[in-house]
Amino acid sequence: MARISHHDSVPWRCGSGFQDHRSHASCPDWLQYSEVQNAKIDSGKILPHASLWRDLKVAHPSLVFPQSTMELILKGVAVIKEQENGWVRALTPVETVDFAKRMSKRMRSMARAINVTRAKHPKCGWLLRLFHDSSDADAADDAAEASTCSDAQRGGRRSRKRRVRSK
Repeated sequence: MARISHHDSVPWRCGSGFQDHRSHASCPDWLQYSEVQNAKIDSGKILPHASLWRDLKVAHPSLVFPQSTMELILKGVAVIKEQENGWVRALTPVETVDFAKRMSKRMRSMARAINVTRAKHPKCGWLLRLFHDSSDADAADDAAEASTCSDAQRGGRRSRKRRVRSK
């Protein structure tokens, strides 16, 4: 029976995909999102990274990543960016570790927000826009208008109307 190593399960190392996904990291602080897993969902900060999430969904549909795996991947991204002079300056070893920890926490928090919305409100407008490419933008916009998912943006609480009994 063949053993699968930890590196075989790393989504960005599949084939040449690792080379393709590094283009999303335009600078060391390219993701702005909470590093707390239970943070309020902020679709406005997720949607600008739609191409990243579409690529990740193709490579790893569950969008569930261990912290150590994400840190390993992001350290690799930092090294590649350094070799290519892809950022304004190279990160020091301490900055590389900090970059990997911060960005992996942010990515995992974003992935959790996406997965919570996928489970609770699969027809939510921002979620539909996230996973449709620009060629499907009209269909996604129509679906978004049909589904506002306001209760998801209020933290999943639905307003309960009292039923008035007629005598």
